[in-house]
Amino acid sequence: MGLAHSHNSTIIESVNATHGLDKVKVFRALGDETRLAMVRNLRDAGGKMPCSSLVQACRTTRTAASYHYKELEQAGLITRRREGQSVTVVLNVKVLAREFAALLRCL
Repeated sequence: MGLAHSHNSTIIESVNATHGLDKVKVFRALGDETRLAMVRNLRDAGGKMPCSSLVQACRTTRTAASYHYKELEQAGLITRRREGQSVTVVLNVKVLAREFAALLRCL
């Protein structure tokens, strides 16, 4: 086993440590162009937007957006809040920051 293998093992152990599955979910969720666009739009809008506005901004359908919201929610990146008859999507900046900081520590 060389140094490269040892280094890679350390990275894998760090990623698989506490909340390793969360990291996989987060980065898998962000690996899709539409979901990444949703996160960017939410960021640019100050962290929250009505679902209908986010659907239009990402040029997707409500059905497709619903699937993407579910993936982002399961990763802990967004929450949806009902406000009267509309639903607002809220970006979870703390999770995003935590997971990116963890990634940088592994590099």
